[in-house]
Amino acid sequence: MTVEKNFTQNPALDSVKQKFKSWRKKRIRGSRIPDELWEAAINVYHSENLTLHKVARELRLNQLDFKKHIQKEIPKAVAISSFPIPDISQC
Repeated sequence: MTVEKNFTQNPALDSVKQKFKSWRKKRIRGSRIPDELWEAAINVYHSENLTLHKVARELRLNQLDFKKHIQKEIPKAVAISSFPIPDISQC
């Protein structure tokens, strides 16, 4: 007999998981996942140091779609943190 595990050992992931569960109950079939839920999934992925696979599996997301949403966030971070690399030949 298998018992489905509803919650993980991570409260932050469980919170996002509950939001997805609630959205799935109310949504119209075929509707897109709201940006707020994608952002919540990405935030828990970054802040909790979980693997992409673990977050996608727990939230029942397509792993490739999740990866694409994460990669959309990277250019924003790179643009903010990019700075000219000093020329070491002048040292």
